[in-house]
Amino acid sequence: MGKLPRMGRPPFLKPHHVQQDDLVEIVEEPYVRSAEESKFGRMRGYVVVRLVRTGEIYTWGMNTTTWDRCVDSFGEDSALWKGKKVKIKKNAAGCPRRKQGSAFRRALH
Repeated sequence: MGKLPRMGRPPFLKPHHVQQDDLVEIVEEPYVRSAEESKFGRMRGYVVVRLVRTGEIYTWGMNTTTWDRCVDSFGEDSALWKGKKVKIKKNAAGCPRRKQGSAFRRALH
C-alpha cells in the first residue's frame, strides 16, 4: 500500500511558537492567496517553514513588509526560496492588541 499525503496545510506559525533569534527554514515554495481568497481582503503571501530549534513545521502568513523583504533577498522565482533561512525577531512594540507580541522576520542570504 502507498503512503497517502496530507491534504491540508500545517498549522499557522504564531508568536508563541518562536523565541528571539529563532531560525526558520523554508521547506516548500511560497504561494499567494488573492484578495478574494484571503480573510484580510488583500493579497497575502504564505510559505511552509520548519522551525530549526524544534523541527516543527508551520504555515507562515507573511505581512507585506516581510514578504517584500524576502522577495528582495531571495528573488521572484518561488523555487529559489526553498531551503533559505529567515531569522525571527520578536517585538511587542507596535502591536498593542496582542499581549504575546508579534514576530518580525529578517531574511538571511
